[in-house]
Amino acid sequence: MKKTWRKIIIISLVLVVLEVVGIMVFLHPYYKIQTVFNGIDNGNWIETQESYDELNDKQKQKVQSYLNDYAAYITGEYLQGEIEYQLVAAMFDAINCIDETASISKNYMSSINHNEYKLAIKRLYTANAAYDTEAAYDAQMDISSLNLRMDNATRESIMVELLNEQYYAFINEEVSATTVHSYADIIAAIAYYDAYAYVPVVKSNVDYVVKYRELYATASNYMNEQKYFEVMDICKQVHVDSLDTNYATKYAELYSDAYDTGKTYYGDLLDSYAASKDKANTALLIEVIQMYYGDDFDVSSAEETMLEPWESAYVTFLENYEVSLQTDLNNSETGQYILMNEYENLRPNAMFLYDIDKNGIAELFLFNDAHAEDEYTGCFVYGYQNNTPTYIGFVNVKNFCSDSYIVAFPEGFDRETGDECSLVVYDGTSFSVESYCQYIGEVYYVDGKEVDDVAYLSAQSAILAHVNEIKVKNSGYVSITDGKKYIMEY
Repeated sequence: MKKTWRKIIIISLVLVVLEVVGIMVFLHPYYKIQTVFNGIDNGNWIETQESYDELNDKQKQKVQSYLNDYAAYITGEYLQGEIEYQLVAAMFDAINCIDETASISKNYMSSINHNEYKLAIKRLYTANAAYDTEAAYDAQMDISSLNLRMDNATRESIMVELLNEQYYAFINEEVSATTVHSYADIIAAIAYYDAYAYVPVVKSNVDYVVKYRELYATASNYMNEQKYFEVMDICKQVHVDSLDTNYATKYAELYSDAYDTGKTYYGDLLDSYAASKDKANTALLIEVIQMYYGDDFDVSSAEETMLEPWESAYVTFLENYEVSLQTDLNNSETGQYILMNEYENLRPNAMFLYDIDKNGIAELFLFNDAHAEDEYTGCFVYGYQNNTPTYIGFVNVKNFCSDSYIVAFPEGFDRETGDECSLVVYDGTSFSVESYCQYIGEVYYVDGKEVDDVAYLSAQSAILAHVNEIKVKNSGYVSITDGKKYIMEY
């Protein structure tokens, strides 16, 4: 029986030995691979290289397939504070000595340095904000240390990236303008190249965004005060940063609201002005409405309500005045002479209204503003007769008068002229010369008769006794293109 147990024990021992040997034979390749990673963990590139060189090709391929994931693991451990930077650097040196891609170490070290640099700047910002000088000093020391790990271009690009991150956070209303400015000031103090140059750009952009956001608040207040034109002005003038989609939408909605609400509001206000015959305010409001709404706002009803029939007739006449004028000139010898010889010089581009006969319906004077300062200004005159603008005649105006007269240069282009003037009367339909005096070639004339100087001066004084202070140059004339507004305000 004892011999049997000995055999059993010996056989069992043999089987255990065989099993251990088998396991060792099976695990040995994996052990050799593990020694490579042990070398990496120790930060010993020589140990890593030697262990790697002992592997066969298949085992080396296995190691290569693990390296990137292992580098990611090392990076994660470092970022969690489990490994010091010096060991990390040594571990990546070990990886680099066997990395067939020759890029893993560089990529992950760059990532580490990149994150560390941004974190150090953020720590400095936090310390400055809390007036923690000790923490600020530590952060500055970290930044100085990190500067030694990277070239200038890398550092500058990280700082630019950080500025952009802060700017985007500001655009998304996650941080304040003050925060972005503080980061910009920190970077301005440690940067030299691209990032340094980028600082004023970011600051300027932030200030611009702050300004148009403040303007939005102003525009919103105007909206509550029913100042819809002012709201639209702000909305049209502001150029929102393309990244600021929130405020771009706000401005678009505010403009649309002001446009639609204002259309109703100003329509009611215009009708009120027109109904009360408040010509000045009606004309001004129509002008502004057309600036903002153009053809989308029909002002014709207000114009019709506000204008007298003769005013409306003049407005319509001015729309095609030159064709009518040339047609009227062709109907008289004097007019034909003007068309053939004087029209280009006298071609009207300006106008004013003056009620010659003081009947409450003004006459329309057309002239060339190049002659507005002349002693005598040639004017084509229209009156409102039989419900339509009617050509009265051509007058060289010197002065208007307190009564239904005009002191003018005598009519006629093809005669000898001198020191002369005439008193022209308007009877409601046409002009006629009541009196005129001339001094030509040392000879005095009154109404075509030769007289002495005493009679001449007496006649001249009688003519000039009618005048008031109004001449063409101070008549308040405007460009014919502005005639409609002028008539509406008359």
